[in-house]
Amino acid sequence: AERHFLTFGIDGSFATVDSRTYGVHDGGSGALYAQDDLSLTERWHVSVGARFDVTAIDTLDIDAQLNPRIGSTYEVWAGGVLRASYGWGFRSPSIAERYATASAGGIRTKPNPDLKAERSTSYELGIKQNLPNATTFDAAVFWNDYENLVEPVIDATDGRIFFSNITKARIVGYELALSSRPLGDWLYLNVGYTYLYPEDRILKSVLKYRPRHLLYASGDVTVGPVTFGADFRYLSRMENIDRELTIVIPDSEQRVAAYITDLRISVDGSPLDLPLRMSFLVDNVFQYHYTEVVANIAPLRSFRLMLEAQL
Repeated sequence: AERHFLTFGIDGSFATVDSRTYGVHDGGSGALYAQDDLSLTERWHVSVGARFDVTAIDTLDIDAQLNPRIGSTYEVWAGGVLRASYGWGFRSPSIAERYATASAGGIRTKPNPDLKAERSTSYELGIKQNLPNATTFDAAVFWNDYENLVEPVIDATDGRIFFSNITKARIVGYELALSSRPLGDWLYLNVGYTYLYPEDRILKSVLKYRPRHLLYASGDVTVGPVTFGADFRYLSRMENIDRELTIVIPDSEQRVAAYITDLRISVDGSPLDLPLRMSFLVDNVFQYHYTEVVANIAPLRSFRLMLEAQL
């Protein structure tokens, strides 16, 4: 017999901004969503749902979209689960993307209140295999089509940067991931690789500011209540940028791949019956310098102290 598990809800947010960079603006967004998870057999499961998103900023026209989604998983053999999904997506531009006006390091930005919401259609096919020693291998291929993708561009008439909509874009690729606990709960290892082909379908070129190869690895060692961890990320050199920026920004073509390492240590208070967890994190520990977009350096080494409590 079929078994159903229904999830539904509502969420929303509202923001008021008053700043020199963004001006004075009010914005809000909300959504209604529902999803039904069906167990057709012991091996075959299906999820069907939809989300209705609505957003508005100031007196601009309300933007809304109904986003359906369907997904399915099937256990094809012991420990091997095949999955497939299809869905629509919607993202409204932020106040910063619409109204940012700033000048720093020779870079000037200007607002674009006519920015439209991004809309997307996504497809994914993947498989997950459980292996000995609490090891899991996951592989997936994906295909995402976008309309009105929000991207930073430069106005050749005044040299100022603003966010604009790309009429049609496509991002296809695949992901591979392997996680394991080879020595039990005290050691956790995770490694993954993503290949992307991001295409501007109007210009028939690679999308700007997107790496084609992404590699990540992480590890955690737990000794009693203390966990030590490290994360590493590699992003290949961006193939395409705004060529107009090379006119106004020296050395714009000098792009490099990124190698970022983060360290962390955390202490769990639950063995002492304390509902607390304290963490100390060092991001970009080796102070690697790279840019996420032209003339916009990525975050340098930083330190964070976090305290989490369970209520």
